[in-house]
Amino acid sequence: MMANLRSGLKLNSSLTVTGKVSISQKALEKILELTAGNVEDVNEMSNAFQNIFGTKFPEVRLVHSAAIKLVNDELVADIYINVNYGVNVIQTSYKVQSEVINQFKEMLDLDLSKVNVHVLDLIDENISDEKA
Repeated sequence: MMANLRSGLKLNSSLTVTGKVSISQKALEKILELTAGNVEDVNEMSNAFQNIFGTKFPEVRLVHSAAIKLVNDELVADIYINVNYGVNVIQTSYKVQSEVINQFKEMLDLDLSKVNVHVLDLIDENISDEKA
C-alpha cells in the first residue's frame, strides 16, 4: 500500500487491474463518522435537535468529529463522540473501535493501526426530552 493523505489515499492492491484508486481524507473521515454514529448508545446531539433533524433525515446519525492521519506509514483514527448517560462508556468505546476497524477492512481493505475514541460528553436523554 502506498499512502499520502495530503493528496488522497492511494490503493494499489491488485496486479491484474491497471489504474489507481484514490480516496480523499474527507471520505475516510466520513466513513469513521458514519460508522461510529451507527453504534448503539453513541449520541451526538441533544434529543431536541435530533428530533427535528431526525424527521427530515431519519436514516442519518451524526457523531461529533473524526480525523485520520498517517503516522510512520500507519493509519491512525481519532473519533470524538458523545455517549448516552447510563451506559457502559468503555464498552461503547470498544464497540466503536471494533466497528471502525471492521468497516475499514471490509470497505477499503485497509488496516488501522490505532483507533482512539475520545468521549466528550454524556447525554441524558431524559433531561433533553424535558427541555424540548
